[in-house]
Amino acid sequence: MPSPIDNAIHQIARLPGIGEKTATKLIYWLIAQEPDVCLEIGGSICELPNKINRCKTCFSLSETEICDICSNENRKKNIICVVETPRDIDVIEATGEFEGRYHVLDGVISPQRGIEAQHLRIRELLERLRDKSIEEIFIATNPNLEGDLTAAYIAQAFRGLDVKITRLAGGVPAGAELEYTNATTIARAILHRHEI
Repeated sequence: MPSPIDNAIHQIARLPGIGEKTATKLIYWLIAQEPDVCLEIGGSICELPNKINRCKTCFSLSETEICDICSNENRKKNIICVVETPRDIDVIEATGEFEGRYHVLDGVISPQRGIEAQHLRIRELLERLRDKSIEEIFIATNPNLEGDLTAAYIAQAFRGLDVKITRLAGGVPAGAELEYTNATTIARAILHRHEI
């Protein structure tokens, strides 16, 4: 196999969920296309580091310093939904049930992987609570061991503050990831969230 093909397969296989077989299939598909297709796909990927930033308020992905949700005056300012990743925001937004703002932790507490609370954006969340208009922290981490551990940590750390802490209601299967749960199930879990 020519080394450029082998290298391309190796690079594509680094992506999550892509093994060597799938990477090989994708590379051979790309080779069979017109050269413009490869250039367009490669160009759009290469633009990402230069065009996408982290919102300075919620740490979501944005083309601007402050994301569209944080800068939207029509969004409720008194509730913050805490999520693991920027992708989780897209999933919750697709339900149409949440009108507040967000906060991205960039992960969850995971003793197995050596990720502790100080590795997450919990301190930044606490700083956002200086805004006395915030009445509720809605924790929407995945309903698995690490997500539950992170939710419990946040609830305990913020217990003395004058803010209600809520969690997604049952309905999202235990061990599931929000990304793979249908919008109706997530919408119900948001509507019936409970205090922790």
